[in-house]
Amino acid sequence: MATDPLADVWAKSDGETLTAHTSALLGRLRGWRARYPELARHGSRADLWDLAGWACALHDVGKVARGFQGMLRGGPDFAHRHEVLSMIAVGWLAVDLETRALVAAGVATHHRDRRRVFELYPAAVPESGEELLRELDPEALPALRSWLDGTRGWLAKKGFAPLPALGTAAPDAAWAEAMAALAWLAAELDGGNGAVPERATAPRALAVRFVRGLVVLADHSASAHERLAGAEVLDDPAALRGRLGTCLGPGTGAASLYEHQRRCSKAIGHVRLVAPTGSGKTESALLWAALQRSEAKGSPSVFYLLPYRASLDAMHRRMHDKYGLPSAAVTLQHASATASIYRYLLEEKGYTAVHAERGARHAKNLATLMTAPVRVLTPYQLLRAFFGLRGHEAILTDAAGGLFVLDELHAYELDRLALILAAIQHLAADLGARVFAMSATFPRVLEHALEDVLGPLTHVDATPETDAAFARHELRILRAGLTDETTLDAIAARCGKGDAVLVVATTVARAQALYDALRARVGEERVWMLHGRFTGRDRATKELDLARRVGTGQLRGAEGTVLVATQVVEVSLDVDFDVLFTDPAPIEALIQRFGRVNRGRRGGLRDVCVCAEIPAAGNRVYEESHVRVALTTLVEGPLDERTVRGWVDATYAPIADAWTRSLRSKIAEVRESVIAANLPLDTHPELQAAFDRLFDGCEVVPECLSAEYERLVRDAPLEAASLRVPISHGQRMKLKRAGRLTPRLFGDVARVPYDAVRGLDLGFKDEDA
Repeated sequence: MATDPLADVWAKSDGETLTAHTSALLGRLRGWRARYPELARHGSRADLWDLAGWACALHDVGKVARGFQGMLRGGPDFAHRHEVLSMIAVGWLAVDLETRALVAAGVATHHRDRRRVFELYPAAVPESGEELLRELDPEALPALRSWLDGTRGWLAKKGFAPLPALGTAAPDAAWAEAMAALAWLAAELDGGNGAVPERATAPRALAVRFVRGLVVLADHSASAHERLAGAEVLDDPAALRGRLGTCLGPGTGAASLYEHQRRCSKAIGHVRLVAPTGSGKTESALLWAALQRSEAKGSPSVFYLLPYRASLDAMHRRMHDKYGLPSAAVTLQHASATASIYRYLLEEKGYTAVHAERGARHAKNLATLMTAPVRVLTPYQLLRAFFGLRGHEAILTDAAGGLFVLDELHAYELDRLALILAAIQHLAADLGARVFAMSATFPRVLEHALEDVLGPLTHVDATPETDAAFARHELRILRAGLTDETTLDAIAARCGKGDAVLVVATTVARAQALYDALRARVGEERVWMLHGRFTGRDRATKELDLARRVGTGQLRGAEGTVLVATQVVEVSLDVDFDVLFTDPAPIEALIQRFGRVNRGRRGGLRDVCVCAEIPAAGNRVYEESHVRVALTTLVEGPLDERTVRGWVDATYAPIADAWTRSLRSKIAEVRESVIAANLPLDTHPELQAAFDRLFDGCEVVPECLSAEYERLVRDAPLEAASLRVPISHGQRMKLKRAGRLTPRLFGDVARVPYDAVRGLDLGFKDEDA
């Protein structure tokens, strides 16, 4: 556009013009098209990218309103919705009804849901927009239409079809026509035109989702002045192998790959990998992802899903420190991610507090904007979109065509597993996603369930030679409880010999009791504790200490040490103990605990000791029948990887048919009541309530930290977040009934003991883990 007819029209209060913002928006949209150009084939419109381009071009033209321009220059708030005024331009387009409706959906709802739009401006009452339309200066119309004509050149330069011809209707008539088109589309989705309500997975509903999602993604990233980041290390499989280096198998060059890594590096499509702990499964997943990206028409994003926050934090650090991904290329997404990144930058990277806060907030923004090509996240960060939470169209549009790495699927109980599998089925079948599922043990029933939802998989297993090379453990079954005197004496004796001893208890309360007993035996300086009820600040400090003391490959001192933990140590922590003592648990959980011992294969077999006595409080964490099956299946002696996998299948054998029927039923229910009901253009409070019921968790501030927390909320909010402690909703209700919970403006204060050594002590004997 040689001269800008709207050069004096601002889009932002910093003086950024409408022209500059719209041009940036179209550039970001082009970036998303480059990431997944095949998005259109999943919806009903082959011209999807053009529709999104037109919506982006028109989305903010309502900012020409006199009141809006005045607000940007320091005047009073604008009393209307600028995006609804933009509908005048949508009404001018010489297009058919459905095309107008789709563009209208992207324009009118890029800030507010369509229900809110129609509450403010009922489509059935044309005069509802009279006051809004008076904000448009009639003398500005020629400049606006000239500007719209000029967007044809921008669109063409960005690779989109030019804007259709503009009609000559009066602004009020054009606005009414656009609002009527949006109302028609909403009725089509809801079944209000005498038709059956649309399923959210139907092609037209997906097209609506994509248009709104793309406009939101492009608008947010352009407004934040963030571009879509690249991940060069994942763009060249050969270069990636060189980068991973010692993370791969034995040998040099191409020979450095284990056979399962080599097969994963050549597999296209869905993969199921079973390989020993420590044999480079994460590297296998990255090699697979690099191949998918190199073979794809675009550059699909990688979503690395893990079940526990500690595992996510550790994986995020590995993506940066070990695999060389820059900060803009990988984001961390869980409830306390911003605080976790702050501690990482402050304590591991040596940032000042100011720079660490700035970096953590930037990382949070990148996660929200979805511009990074690699995401490390809990499944719940993705699942929230299926429950119609705010921004669900953008999240699911961004996930289309994605590469999903599922680590340790067995860690999820049945209801949550059903949600994850139903979501993955939709992403793969309807949105072109590909899946890499991996574990040291993959029960056949779970493997079959994965095939049910994904179809054919490439099955990759470690070779017998690799399995043999990773024989690291000798199983001992102790005919006693973990808290019995004989067991405590044995733990103390191993520590006295200089061993690094891992003790895993079923619940936090049990871990705290064990810590107290062992401290008296080996000394306070040699025993420490890790579980899920520490503040983020203390947990980060402990994990750093854990890496220094017993990280894989770390030199060991002659003095023994004891870590008392719960199941938080089971997944993705790169630690290496000499011996394990553990409460009994389901077989998969035990195997994950075994994997924290002799991880670096430092020579010989190391003892993993399982106590045969089931703790009374344990049945709130695990089904007692599953624990008993595990105990009857275990056989003392040297452990072989293939024998262990056979044990896993044996524990499922008595319940396999019932388990499979229940899982299939739950997946079908999720498909119908959640995924198919999650229609675009609105959030869904009824689904959000179901989501809140399913994901049991909240946070409290220990009373002893409440004054510090209140000060930090005011002075350093990210530091404040690191003083919260996660507990379940059930535990919160117990505290409330006991009169030990005090609501404050900044959150709930728990009036129970807390310190950095033992964590939060709820005082419940039959608590959850």
